[in-house]
Amino acid sequence: MARLPRKHSINGFYHIVSRGVGKMIIFEDDMDYRKYISLLFRFNDECGINIIAYCLMDNHVHLLLEDKEDNLSLFMKKVQVAYSYYFNAKYQRVGHLFQGRFVSVCIEDTISFMNVYRYIINNPVKAFSCSYDKYPWSSYSDYQSPSPKTEVSLIKDLFPDLQTLNSFLDASYEGDELIFENEKLFAREGAARRIISELIDSFNGRSFGDLNKRERDHTIKMLKDNGFSVREIERLTGIGRGVIQRIG
Repeated sequence: MARLPRKHSINGFYHIVSRGVGKMIIFEDDMDYRKYISLLFRFNDECGINIIAYCLMDNHVHLLLEDKEDNLSLFMKKVQVAYSYYFNAKYQRVGHLFQGRFVSVCIEDTISFMNVYRYIINNPVKAFSCSYDKYPWSSYSDYQSPSPKTEVSLIKDLFPDLQTLNSFLDASYEGDELIFENEKLFAREGAARRIISELIDSFNGRSFGDLNKRERDHTIKMLKDNGFSVREIERLTGIGRGVIQRIG
């Protein structure tokens, strides 16, 4: 399927979110959580990925990754395909397990990096009212582990002791809500990209820029009919809003 390219982080850091299709539960028991975590650390070295933080919820996954070799999509494909195969075989189901392409948000500065880390580790607090230091399926405990699985050096550079880290995690921050809003924004963008990709497939797999006027206008109309705003379509396609507004 023809796809629009992902945005690339200038320094290789990303916040990844992947959800079960239709918000379905993707971790039924402890073994499932352990399996997914084992796959993260099975494929990260061969793909040149540093896993800095993770938190597995019942129907979605948060990851903070450093992509050193531009293999982010390959890494996620390996993990998701292997886990889907395991899950479907175990629970005697067929079909897709994850909802489309994973969401990737670029992290371009230290403040964003710190806030994404806090947001990821605090997910169980918001969702389950479970303290982050009691939740078993996140990387929080790696901070004090003598043999951490994750790459904790960057976190320790920012937070030299556990008290400093916990104070930061416990602090309220308006930007946490902004991260949540960005997740929703990127989820909508992912839906728009799927519509564009499916339409481009029907146009013999050409890129969006290669479409003729009729094909381009049809694609934009489909996006508008699916509830996407002029601003969203402008950002995704690069087409000026004056042109988009005239198409109906």
